[in-house]
Amino acid sequence: MEDVPTIGELLLEYHQKYEKQIRRSVSQKEFAEYIGIDDKNYNHIYTGRRKPSKKMLVYFAQFFDDMRFYDAVGEPRPDDELKYIQSTWGRLPKQIRDEMYEAARKYIDKKSRGE
Repeated sequence: MEDVPTIGELLLEYHQKYEKQIRRSVSQKEFAEYIGIDDKNYNHIYTGRRKPSKKMLVYFAQFFDDMRFYDAVGEPRPDDELKYIQSTWGRLPKQIRDEMYEAARKYIDKKSRGE
């Protein structure tokens, strides 16, 4: 089984990639600013003193497009099909959304009754 990296290891990996991309060294504070979070919060998460909130975990995974952030804290990865439905839901006609909702509700009701 593959070793699961820590949040700190993942952040270091992306910090180093960023430095390579811009061809210079950057401090943790500058990297935290680049990714859009407070440097103290970043440092506490990076060093393992604080576990990222669910919101921060999702932010890291989306910002870096890397689902390993979920693995690093033992959270299940989001389902790709569910993510697709969520991202396109607002563009679907109301009739289609209603039909999907009703189909899901009926299925869950049957399952809960043991059918």
